[in-house]
Amino acid sequence: MVSSQKISCSIGIRQFLRRKGFSLLELLVVIGLISLLISLSLVAVQKVRGASLRVSCQNQLKQLGLSLMTYHDSHGALPPGHQWTNHRGIPHTSWLVNILPFLGENNLHERILSTPFLYSRDYDYFAFTTIVKGLNYRADPDAGTLRSTPLNAFGGNVSIDFAFTNYLGVNGTNRNAKDGIFFLESRTRISDILDGSSNTLMVGERPPSPDGYFGMWFSSYAGMDGSSDSLSGVLESCFGGQLCFPAKCKAGVPYFYQQPASAKEPCSYLNFWSHHGPGSQFLFGDGSVKFLFYSSSTVMVPLSTRAGGEVLDPY
Repeated sequence: MVSSQKISCSIGIRQFLRRKGFSLLELLVVIGLISLLISLSLVAVQKVRGASLRVSCQNQLKQLGLSLMTYHDSHGALPPGHQWTNHRGIPHTSWLVNILPFLGENNLHERILSTPFLYSRDYDYFAFTTIVKGLNYRADPDAGTLRSTPLNAFGGNVSIDFAFTNYLGVNGTNRNAKDGIFFLESRTRISDILDGSSNTLMVGERPPSPDGYFGMWFSSYAGMDGSSDSLSGVLESCFGGQLCFPAKCKAGVPYFYQQPASAKEPCSYLNFWSHHGPGSQFLFGDGSVKFLFYSSSTVMVPLSTRAGGEVLDPY
């Protein structure tokens, strides 16, 4: 009996040792496990990369906030959201132009203030095609690249490359209300923010429009008051007429900050959004940066006004 068991065990061991590989079922199980591990690793890598990009963009917004506060200390007020004509006689310059010296761009600032407006034939091409690193966030795959903008100002259909930004000053509810921190010819002081600087939006994220019309950091293409280029409201609408680009965007219909947009969507320039997934980051009047989810849309209007009488916590 014992001998029979020993023989059976010996045969089993020899058969196991003679196997040269996995069975089909075992191979499929191994492949499935490897695929699962790879997919989990990719998800983890993407999450880490997304978090890293968000922190990087947050730091850039904080730097913009520091520059704005330094400008405020030097001039007694925040820079105008947009100017018809600045102190050098150069028309249509944005708030971003005014803070260039505080971003370490003194030479570029001087060059812009000494050059004709971009629609003149002898404008300074270099000044308007300079990509300022602090005005673009890394999460945008097109950040740091020039975009072609169609212009009809030279007596024909031409396209010229310009530099763009991912950051817009919040002009309040919309461009006409002027109830935010930035708007045409604004001179807002921190003391003017009666709702509290920690409860008032100052700058938000929004990639340039896919057609190249909106998002210039130095000036304004169509609105001439900075709308959708360097400024925007949280309940903005298309301007109407020839300024309503592209034709698919309905004039007068509010485009509310409540859902993610896309770089391919023609009307995405009309609301704040980012490449950060479920929301975007905002710089508040006290210099803090907070990530607001698209589900926060119900509080966006109160947060956008500087003196609306609301006291809200975005969280």
